[in-house]
Formats: sequence, structure tokens, C-alpha cells
Amino acid sequence: LVVAALLAVSFTGVGLARAATPTVTQKAVVGPILALVNTDLMKSTLPPLTKFNTRYYRSTTGKQAGEWLFSQVQTLIAANNASNLSVTVSQFKHDWGQHSVIARIEGMNNNQETIILGAHMDSINGMSPLTGRSPGADAGGSGVVVLLEVMRVLLKAGYKPLRPIEFHWYSGMEGGLLGSHAIAQQYKKSGRVVVGMLNFPAVMVPNKKAPDIGLVRDYTDATLNTFMRQLATTYTALPVYDFACGYGCSDHASWTEFTSESPATTAA
Repeated sequence: LVVAALLAVSFTGVGLARAATPTVTQKAVVGPILALVNTDLMKSTLPPLTKFNTRYYRSTTGKQAGEWLFSQVQTLIAANNASNLSVTVSQFKHDWGQHSVIARIEGMNNNQETIILGAHMDSINGMSPLTGRSPGADAGGSGVVVLLEVMRVLLKAGYKPLRPIEFHWYSGMEGGLLGSHAIAQQYKKSGRVVVGMLNFPAVMVPNKKAPDIGLVRDYTDATLNTFMRQLATTYTALPVYDFACGYGCSDHASWTEFTSESPATTAA
């Protein structure tokens, strides 16, 4: 679903916040790229990510996890960018020690209308944040590895997007959306244009009997949610449901606050 959403949005001709609900039109492009998706990278990356005692954003092991993830993204780009796409990866530095990671695939014709896929790298043990065991395989970890796989597939396919695509791995979500808020504020200050943000805080829910797709309906964009539902029913057979957090429960909320021109949604 995330691959389908990304390809569809990157081909949409106008900013989502300024347009009618987009329609599913890129099946011929999406199909061959979806065929490249597998779970090998996710299965090999999640265990070492969860071996850090905790990924709490102020902890020593949380900082180490952020550095490890940065190196994993660098390695992923080097190993899969055979088409020599214009790709960069950098750390967005924070004063609490664990830095966010941003990878970017440039769009066509110097297009600067950015599409963002996000997940948070940190985890938390509420009883003992700094030292308590917090593997965070679901909340945090699952979204991290999904974004890695999406990036791998796009690079392997040599996909050149109309719009630039950024992959954000945020620090400090469990501390109050700290990393995403800092980045969103910096983008706003520098005049960056963000036309859509899709957030994946958790995509593995082991206590459920069957998989499904949940779309957060508050602190998100209704147009983008409608489009996500269309994509889900086109490319998967999974049931789709809406739910409300009642507050800005994950990093999509930072981008909803960024500006009315930056629609955001969360899928879980």
C-alpha cells in the first residue's frame, strides 16, 4: 500500500491540498514495482534494531540506534541505486542526542513540491525511560523497516518521481513529536513546499487475529484519507477502517500544523 500511495501521489499533477480527491491512475507503473517488494530486508533489519536496550531519544542506546540507522540507510542507497538516481541522506541534528534521518530522491525538472513518508525511530519504557528495556518492534520499529523496504524497491526499480520523495525517520516522537516538529518548523521557516505526508507509526499489530488497515481521521487531511482508502481497496483485499486518537498522537500531526498546504495522514 505504501508503495502504491507513493507512486500515485508522485505522479499527481497538483498539490493535494489544492485539488479534488485524486484518482487511481498509475496501475501500469505501480504493478511492476510492487512485484519487487518482499520481506527479506524487514526481517533482517528489525532484530538488530530491537536489540538496542531502548531507543528512547535521550538515552545512550537511543543515540547509538540513530547512528546505526543512518549507516543502514547509507548502505541501502549504495547497494541499490544502480540507476544513479539523485539520492541524498543526512541527519537532522537535535540537541538531545538522537538525530532524525532524512533521505531524499530528487524529482524531475527541479520540482520542489515534496512528498514525505515518515516513521519514528525511538521507543519508550514508560516506567523507566532512560534505562528500561524497550525493544519497540511494533511502535517505531515496524514503520522504520517498512520505509527501508519502500526505498529499496524504488531504487532497485530506478524510479524517477515527478516530485521529490523524502523518507523521514524521526527522533523523539515518544517525547512529544519532537523530531518531526523540529523538521516541520524548519521546512516552514525556509519556505519548503510539502504536498503530502504519509506516516507509519506502527504497522505490525500482533494481538489482532487478521490484518487490516487503519486510517487516523483526526489531525489528518480528509482528501488524502479518501485517496488512501481508494488505494487500499485497489491494491489490497484488506479491510479498511477509520479511527480517531483524540489528539495529535503521532508525527503526522506535526505536518498538519505545518501549514494548510501540507496534508498529512497516518496508516497503521
